[in-house]
Amino acid sequence: AFSTRRAEAGDQFLESTTVTARAADRFFESRLAALEVVAAAPAVAAGEVEAMGPALQAAVTASFGLDSGVGWIDADGVLRASTSVPAEDLPLDVGDRRYIRAVLTSGRPHVGDAVTARRSGTPIVPLAVPTLVDGEVTGVVAGAVPLAAIGDILSTDSDALEMLHIVDGAGSLIFSHGPVDAVEP
Repeated sequence: AFSTRRAEAGDQFLESTTVTARAADRFFESRLAALEVVAAAPAVAAGEVEAMGPALQAAVTASFGLDSGVGWIDADGVLRASTSVPAEDLPLDVGDRRYIRAVLTSGRPHVGDAVTARRSGTPIVPLAVPTLVDGEVTGVVAGAVPLAAIGDILSTDSDALEMLHIVDGAGSLIFSHGPVDAVEP
């Protein structure tokens, strides 16, 4: 009887964590898809900085959890347009960020390791997708999801969350009984 209940509890926990993992995958996939729509906008793909503002702003206002802002980075790693960085602070070299380099190198969407945002100090997970013209990478559309937003979508099963810990690719704990307040490797 005890071993049966223990096995059932283990099965329930495994099912809960699987559901939570799928929710996290869907969360990030939907944000990447939103950024890909922005990246495909003609003005953005062509690098027309003066004309891309509405497309970038649409991703922020569409309730995709990209409240930290969305920006376009050229093929040299320079932020040229942003919904969160004042125009007078642009251009801004962001080519040192691993997630930007990953997209510029691979030409594929990328979910970065959790970092503390340089401007706001907020723990975030950066997301980035390439802008392409005739298959060539012309730049990157990037946004960020605050860790707190990730906690909101994962809070589907409080029992599973009591034991859930999420570590990003760099070994930083980003979720432990809820979103963490600071990112530490």
